[in-house]
Amino acid sequence: MTDHTFRGYPVTDLQAAFDKVVNPDDRYAPIVAEVSIDELDIVCAAVEYFTRNIPKVLVVDMSCEKFVVFGSRLEPEGDN
Repeated sequence: MTDHTFRGYPVTDLQAAFDKVVNPDDRYAPIVAEVSIDELDIVCAAVEYFTRNIPKVLVVDMSCEKFVVFGSRLEPEGDN
């Protein structure tokens, strides 16, 4: 069995990162999450992988250690 990766991250790691930023009460709500520089790359990869959208990122502080990641969500299957 082949391990699946996206942007160099195993999908299991992407799922863990995505679970940290997605709204647990509404998985289809837009994503707005503050993350550290250490989390930024994997969170952006996770948002892209699971939403099929490129996230937007804003710097929160002048030291460039904290960021806000914004991601659009796909509509649930069957909702048109």
